Amino acid sequence: MFNPLEYNGIPLERQTRDWRELDVAPIDTESADPYATCRIIAVNGAENEAIQFEYQIARNHADSDIRREMDYLGSLSEQQHRVVDRLLPETGSVVDRALDYELAAVELDSWLARGEPDPHRREVYESDALEDFDHLYRYADVLELFRRRRAEQVADELTDVLPERPEPGAVPVEGEGRREPTTAPISDLNALTLLSVEQLMRAFYRSAAPDYVDPATRPTYREISQEERDQLTRHQALVDPNASPWRQLVLHEYNECYLYYSFLQQETDPRLRAVWELYLDMELARLQLARDLLRRFEDRDADEVVGSGLPEPLGFEENRAFLRRLLAARLAPDTVGSAAMREVPEVREVNERLENAPAISGERDLIDVLTEQHRRIEALFGEFDVATDERRQSVWAELVDLLRAHEGAEGELVHPLARDRIVGGFNVVRDLIDEERKINELLTPLIDADVSEEGIAAAIGDLRDAVTAHARNEERLEFPQLREHLPAEQLRAMASAAARPAVPA
Repeated sequence: MFNPLEYNGIPLERQTRDWRELDVAPIDTESADPYATCRIIAVNGAENEAIQFEYQIARNHADSDIRREMDYLGSLSEQQHRVVDRLLPETGSVVDRALDYELAAVELDSWLARGEPDPHRREVYESDALEDFDHLYRYADVLELFRRRRAEQVADELTDVLPERPEPGAVPVEGEGRREPTTAPISDLNALTLLSVEQLMRAFYRSAAPDYVDPATRPTYREISQEERDQLTRHQALVDPNASPWRQLVLHEYNECYLYYSFLQQETDPRLRAVWELYLDMELARLQLARDLLRRFEDRDADEVVGSGLPEPLGFEENRAFLRRLLAARLAPDTVGSAAMREVPEVREVNERLENAPAISGERDLIDVLTEQHRRIEALFGEFDVATDERRQSVWAELVDLLRAHEGAEGELVHPLARDRIVGGFNVVRDLIDEERKINELLTPLIDADVSEEGIAAAIGDLRDAVTAHARNEERLEFPQLREHLPAEQLRAMASAAARPAVPA
């Protein structure tokens, strides 16, 4: 587990670079890792957001020493932004750059959705992945008219992801359970990452007017530009507006550390690896400054904001399988490219809820934590399906630990309350415990299993079906009544106990 707060990094006074160090050559997109452009765009967005945020504090703070420190941080972020921006090669047209952004957006939406524990935010990222995939499809359609080679490149990307048309009833329908959003450290970082990238894309579409685009592409370009503006508005709703500047500064620096660390684990290009490693070392020192400022002005420790470490990052390689499952589950194949993506029920529901919802407050209760764990379990089962052989065993170990801990918390905290406090509690809890007994019977022989063994996939599939049905029954029969019959203060007080439940022996 990586905890940036444990490292000091390169001292701030040694971070100013000579102009020659900032003059870098762009990558060769023909030979580079196919995800290199996506990583560059992600950190480009993060650095662009950091510049705006740090200079905003520098302009508005009353203390002249703080203004100088924040102005210096902004100048350091400008240095990094300049290098990262130059790593992207010049493109032949505005549409080529738009395609780069949309491809990166699809990858980032999928990457963050796979690891997002909060079901509300996960739905937002999945919805964005569908919309951005649709943008690619529509661009490819118009490019076919006059840019056949580029259109074929995009079409290859799309064809690799599009699922085969499913048989009627073959795709399972998502559960009906919905809940209000929660926040956890990784959720805050994910929201900030996508907000930063959406801001970068919006700035691009705003500066590159449709007049610069081939006439045949202008209507599609104009429509997608408007849709990107709406996406930016939705992502702004996922960031807590009540957070203090110092809490936000810690989140910004921590997020940049996590992005550079994540991409350093994945990068195959030695030159890019050197950039990510250098900038990680620089961001670590800036995080220490942010921690000191938080302690000075609010008497809080940074780990109260970002926790004591984050899970190991997922790779981009499994995004395709995730997106293929998402498309198969959400869309009829004829929907893609029809410009009606926003009318897909799941996409429309997410958009409407975000438009009407108040800003996220970040306060969780017991039901939030348990439902979040349900979604994490669901995500791990999905991750197990598409993981490489090397990663599958570790995914399974994490899934087993979470299942056992989660059921232990429900047995100790939830079922006793439900039995006594909800209508028909005895019968509801009896049935849920019977389901848990079946889950335990399926899980026990698999706990220490080698997941590469022949036939293991079928047994894990049976377990997955039982766990999924049980989670939906809890969210339908037990959780809503607990919210209705228990004081909100009591549920919030119990959240921490459920967040780190003891694993039963």
